[in-house]
Amino acid sequence: MLAITIINLCAVDIFAKIESGLAISKVIIIMVFIIAAFGIWCGLWGSNDTYTGFLAGQVNFGGEMTFTAKLFPLGLMAVVSMMVTVLVTFQGTEIVGLTAAESENPQVAVPKACKSVTYRIALLYLVPLIIVIMVFPYNMASADTPVFADIMNFYHMGPLGTIFSAVVLLAAFSCANTGFYGTVRAMFGLSFEGLAPKFLCKVDKKTGNPRNAVLWTLAFMWCVLIIGLISQVTDALASLYTSLLSLSGFTGSVAWIGIILSMLSMRRRLKKNGYDPETCLKAKISKGQMWIPYFAFIAQIICLIMLVFDSVPIFMIACCAIFLPMAGYKIADKTGRLRELRKNDDEIPFDEVFPPIKTD
Repeated sequence: MLAITIINLCAVDIFAKIESGLAISKVIIIMVFIIAAFGIWCGLWGSNDTYTGFLAGQVNFGGEMTFTAKLFPLGLMAVVSMMVTVLVTFQGTEIVGLTAAESENPQVAVPKACKSVTYRIALLYLVPLIIVIMVFPYNMASADTPVFADIMNFYHMGPLGTIFSAVVLLAAFSCANTGFYGTVRAMFGLSFEGLAPKFLCKVDKKTGNPRNAVLWTLAFMWCVLIIGLISQVTDALASLYTSLLSLSGFTGSVAWIGIILSMLSMRRRLKKNGYDPETCLKAKISKGQMWIPYFAFIAQIICLIMLVFDSVPIFMIACCAIFLPMAGYKIADKTGRLRELRKNDDEIPFDEVFPPIKTD
C-alpha cells in the first residue's frame, strides 16, 4: 500500500513505466510456469510419490468416474456460483478506454490493445489453467496458498515454489495498482463533468496528477487494509477477502452491462441517423456475431443473480455502492446544489460526428 501510495502520487509517466515493468514481469513468469508445468506433465522433470513420468490423464481424470464428473467434481453449479469471483480475474480490459485520454496516439494504441486481448486471454489465462488441471489434483487446491507455487512444491521443483509465491504478490500489487489507476481516472472524469464533488478534479501543476482524486481513493484503500489487518489478528471477518472479491465482481459486472448497453445504443442511433455500423465503425460486428453482446449481457445478469443466492449481505452492500451515489445525485439536483454539467473541449456531440442523413 505504501508503494502504491508513492507511485500514484508521482508523475503519470513514472506510473506508466512501473506498470509496464510489472506487466512484463508477470508475462515472463507465466511463460516460465507454462514451460515448467508442461515439462512436469511430459515427465521431463519433477516427480513425487504418487505421480511420476508421463502424466497423461492420471491427475484428475483417472478412475471410473464419467468425464463430466471428472471435469466438474463439485458439480456444475459450483462453477456458476463462483462465476462472479472468476469475472474479477477477467475484468479490467475496460481500463484501455480510460487510458485513451493519456495516450499519445489513441487512434492507433487503443484498437491495437483491444485486438490483442483475445490471444492474451488464451495464452495467459486458459493455457496455464488447462495445465494446472492436468498436473495438480483438484482436492489439494486451496485459496490459502498460490496454486502455481503449490504445483512446484508438489513435484519438488526446488526454489520455483518460493519464486512463484513471491510472484503472486507482484501480480496482486500490479492488479491493485491498475485498478487504482482506473478508479482515480473515473473519479476525475466524473468530477470534471460535474457528476462528482468538484474538489476531485483538481490537477497537480507539477506532476499532472489528479492529486485530490488520488488521495480520496487512497484513504479508502488504507481503511480496507487496516480492517484486513485487524481481521487477521482477531480472526474476525474471516471471509473479508472473498467478500471483497464478490463486491469487485458485482460492480465490475454492472460496469460491463453498462458498456454493452452503451454499445448497442450507439449502433441503434447510427442506424436511426441513416448509417451502417459495419461501414462507419472500425470495431465491426458481423450479422452472425450480433448474438455475442446479447449473450454477454444475459450472462452478466445471471452472475449477479447468483451472488444473491451466494451472499445476500454482500449483494445489498454492492447495491448500496451503486444506488446511493445515484440517490445523492438526485437529491443534489432537486435541492439546486448540482453543478452544471460540462464536456471536454475536444468532445464532439454524437449528432455532429454522425449527422442525420436526409432521405428524399
